Amino acid sequence: QDSVGTGGFHAACPALLERFEGLRTRVEGFLAAEGIGGKAKGHLLLVFEEVFVNITHYAYPEGAGDVFVDMEIREEGAAGQQGGRSLVCQFRDRGIPFDPLRSMEPDVSLPAEERAIGGLGLLMIRKLMDSVAYAREGDENVLVLTKKIQPCPHDVE
Repeated sequence: QDSVGTGGFHAACPALLERFEGLRTRVEGFLAAEGIGGKAKGHLLLVFEEVFVNITHYAYPEGAGDVFVDMEIREEGAAGQQGGRSLVCQFRDRGIPFDPLRSMEPDVSLPAEERAIGGLGLLMIRKLMDSVAYAREGDENVLVLTKKIQPCPHDVE
């Protein structure tokens, strides 16, 4: 089940790859409704896919589980002043504990054939997002990603 409204985007679904396309379509609708397009939209969708796929592959090695996604726009700046906006995206799952921020970053100076497998997706997430935070809250992995959203050129006076 999911919902989109002034409170943001909220979804819960089984952590199965076959559920990704439908969920991605709904996320695209949320981004469009918030006026997020271009490069920012591309980056957000790429990161969304990477996190969702990682949860489906690794969070539940013993069986099925769910993924919960919450997105909201946060306005920055003092009341009455034009400030920036940020998209805050939270992924939650009840899978095995995993802190992606403790993962070793791959040595991208090495040729591909000499590098250890894995880690490039997490590196990409760190590079494309403005902040990445992880917490284990009770039985849940909570990953919070923040991306500053620049106003569209037609919005600037």
